[in-house]
Amino acid sequence: MGLLAVGTPLQWEDSLQYLEKVKYNGVTQLLRIMKESDKVKNKPFLWGDELEYILIDNKNNKLTVNNDDILIELNTELESECKKNDLVYHPEYGSYMIEATPYFPYSHKDIESYVSPEVNMILRKKFINEKYMDQRDLYLLQMTNYPRLGCKNFIGDYDCSGEYISPAIKNIFSQSLFLPDEITNKHPRFPTLTGNIRKRRNRKVNLQIPMFKDIKTPPFDDTVYGREWFDMDVKFIKEDLTAQGASDDLKSYKLRPNHIYIDAMGFGMGACCLQTTYQAPDLENARYLYDSLMNFTSVLLSISANSPFWKGFVSDWDCRWEVISSMVDCRTGFEENTNIHDNNYGYNLSADNTGLLSSPMKRIKKSRYSKVDVYLGCNKIPKDLSQLNDVEVVLNEEVFDRVTKELNGDENLARHFAHLFIRDPVVIFEENVDDVDDNMDHFENINSTNWQSLRFKIPHKISEGDAPEPGFRVEFRPLEIQLTDFANAAFSFLLNVIVQFMLSPKTNINFYIEMSKDKFHWVEKFKTFDECTSVVNKTCKITVDQIMHNEDSGILTTLVNPQLRALNFIAENETWEDLKNNKDNAKERLYYYLRIISDRSKGVLPTEAKWQRDYVLTHPKYAKDSKVTELISSDLINLTKKVYSYSPESDEEKKWYFKLFGEEIGEYLISHKL
Repeated sequence: MGLLAVGTPLQWEDSLQYLEKVKYNGVTQLLRIMKESDKVKNKPFLWGDELEYILIDNKNNKLTVNNDDILIELNTELESECKKNDLVYHPEYGSYMIEATPYFPYSHKDIESYVSPEVNMILRKKFINEKYMDQRDLYLLQMTNYPRLGCKNFIGDYDCSGEYISPAIKNIFSQSLFLPDEITNKHPRFPTLTGNIRKRRNRKVNLQIPMFKDIKTPPFDDTVYGREWFDMDVKFIKEDLTAQGASDDLKSYKLRPNHIYIDAMGFGMGACCLQTTYQAPDLENARYLYDSLMNFTSVLLSISANSPFWKGFVSDWDCRWEVISSMVDCRTGFEENTNIHDNNYGYNLSADNTGLLSSPMKRIKKSRYSKVDVYLGCNKIPKDLSQLNDVEVVLNEEVFDRVTKELNGDENLARHFAHLFIRDPVVIFEENVDDVDDNMDHFENINSTNWQSLRFKIPHKISEGDAPEPGFRVEFRPLEIQLTDFANAAFSFLLNVIVQFMLSPKTNINFYIEMSKDKFHWVEKFKTFDECTSVVNKTCKITVDQIMHNEDSGILTTLVNPQLRALNFIAENETWEDLKNNKDNAKERLYYYLRIISDRSKGVLPTEAKWQRDYVLTHPKYAKDSKVTELISSDLINLTKKVYSYSPESDEEKKWYFKLFGEEIGEYLISHKL
């Protein structure tokens, strides 16, 4: 997310008159580029990554929300110095969050360049540490989710020691019981986004996450309390409640036993991730890449899992995905097609309650933050994708007809964009409603707020070859940030090799399966399109270990090994494991990148979510009540600091360090710090 422009974001009620205009202008901007897409060609393979950090007070390990000047200075006074060091720092949703990326995209000339992303990741923190963190005694934490976000005293520089939020400073945007608006980035876009999603859906966002059940787990979330500040405040019910006969649609909410209740966008968008983006040579290659990566999203998300704690509870979930999906869900009750939210749990909401919107409306199965629903198709397969796109999706019919007509009957691309444009723009800036030419702001208003597992990124200008303007790109979005730069670099390297394999002119592999297939359905045997009798591959549901290692369609065996040979990193008769048997330091590090992912997929090493949960559950002060106390949270964070620097000192630190990495990888990282 780039440095945000100054403007006047409209409140939801004021933006209603512009919704369709912004969408129409967005399609106009899209078509201006797409009608000349054949001129975007011969673009080099470039890629980049984004890491999001949590800013905490180094003394007490609590969040800090009053250091806005850091990002401002990094993007003004220190911008040229950042550029010289190949660094960019961006704002994110949370006022306690900082996003960092390389200034220039990565390209590869030699094997050492494949280690350079990790070097850059290290430099991102080193640079900001020297400029700010060390002086202010702050720390950039690489956790997906702060363990006690929303608990009492979770912020170090904001007083929430009494009630969760002071009644004197009502949090008017989220109306959360637990998160003050001060945790939201102060740029007006973010609080407006928070409030507008709540207003559009005509009730607060909400989710109930299953607790990890222990001996003394409370029967209900005991942090929930009654309040009557806002019209959307509700009465919490712990008994059965049906929609029929309820006197007030928005005034009752059923709590599920042994579940954690959360109620604000900050719980989702305040979580951190690792995202990577890849430039394809042209449109057709980008479409093929997008489609081919589809089935990799759930698998790699599961291996990167790193968020077992929510609002001070130990949860039964390992990943942030469903949390964010619910926390930015802007659908009305009608669009969700339910009389009672969350299958008889949650708001007692009438299905015809549309808030400020008017009919006609459509039923929409998913939040705007969700798994991809539609293949794009490419020139390697027939135009009829009905066998592959076998999941019914809602379309904006006007957009579908318009894009199909303007793009010479390309119904597959039209379906993709028409599905995105069923969503309303949730933040409109008053100053640029009529600004259509020479930018893509209205298109990106829709495209960039469809937070899907993959994002198809459109160039903003027509260019070819080595011209600096980006071409067609695909963003891989599900990965959770890892506790170390080594692990983040490992996932980045694995995806880099997979994408290079897919984009190689020699590759003609068919990765397509039916969209309806559940996660962990995997192709039985990868074949070229010429070898396939049908565009739809046969699949089976297998373990992550098998997905990574099986001989016929394993990620490491059938994708990584051939690409490493093509790069001349290993000989024709060697595998990725032979990278280890080499005096080249870069090759050895690449081996350990793949080794840690391989070992996690086998269960030899834990995911970082399991590792954190195990630490809490065995902490001497853990009361078997499914709760992460201030002390336990602080101890865990202190441990992750030692893990990040590969410098365990005490016997206890060494025990947990080697549980995470294993003896071989752990010793390697201690003796081979970059």
